[in-house]
Amino acid sequence: GEYLARELNASAAAKLHAHDLGPTAVAHEPKPFVYKHLGSFASLGSEQAAMELPGDFVSSGFGSMMLWYGVYFSNCVSWRNKFLVAGDWFKKSVWGRDSSRM
Repeated sequence: GEYLARELNASAAAKLHAHDLGPTAVAHEPKPFVYKHLGSFASLGSEQAAMELPGDFVSSGFGSMMLWYGVYFSNCVSWRNKFLVAGDWFKKSVWGRDSSRM
């Protein structure tokens, strides 16, 4: 998202300045995209997850699930969302996923 937004903004600014400068303006050439792998998480169910981090670190099990919960929780933007997510996790741990038995 950041790369695309930056390049679209630069392209729009170049077009605006090109209109002001006339035929001597130079077109905006985008910088090449560079991918940086930050790792992967996958929920496996039954309170287990698998993770793969840069540097060929691979792990799976309950500890990986706890780390996944921490990463997911830290990426919640508002306190409202954090409260709702924590509440959902609590409900799931007490009553399970099937809400028809509540």
